[in-house]
Amino acid sequence: MANMGIRGSLAPIVVRVLTLLKTLEERGNTFVFQWIRGHCGIRGNEEADAAAATAHQARTTVPIVFSRGDRRSYLRRVTAVLANQQQRRDVPTQSLLHTVDPVLSCRLPRNLPRPVKSLLHKLRLNVAFTPFYRHQLGCDISPCCPECAVPATVAHLLLFCRQYTREGEYLRSQYEAHCNQPLTLPSILGPWDTPVSQRTALRSVVEFLRRTGLLDIL
Repeated sequence: MANMGIRGSLAPIVVRVLTLLKTLEERGNTFVFQWIRGHCGIRGNEEADAAAATAHQARTTVPIVFSRGDRRSYLRRVTAVLANQQQRRDVPTQSLLHTVDPVLSCRLPRNLPRPVKSLLHKLRLNVAFTPFYRHQLGCDISPCCPECAVPATVAHLLLFCRQYTREGEYLRSQYEAHCNQPLTLPSILGPWDTPVSQRTALRSVVEFLRRTGLLDIL
């Protein structure tokens, strides 16, 4: 009986009923199960309905086995809260991720193309292959933007680089016209108020990344 694969909070009760059924059948009894709708005048059925209603009002508790399904559900809820708390503690307050999304509430749409989603995550984590980051890895001699002669960070490439002036003006105009908020790193890489505003902003950001070639470069 212990290996019947019955799950859920009612598993102990079901197993107990089946155990009694098996015991009685071994003694020569035969049983036929039939569903009977409630309140149909059958005495035993009426008594069962009354007992079920009374049980909801009773203040006494009856201990039952903590089923495997209940344990799994409880642990899932507890670990989800703990994981979220730990995740927030692991984000340094000086990091770009903390700047754009301090409570880690941003969720990117599932239907985003994988290269786009991957780049947005890298930008948020400040590990996109900008000249500044490549220099930190020892892959580039200079961390500076060849056009502007300043560190080519994520913020510089998305907001200030003269090489992408025309594309940046397009992105800024789209934000002013459709997103009702200024163009900043949090408004590009952070959470949005509604799914509609998120889709609108992401369309503009993805178009900017494609026009500048940053989608392939970074």
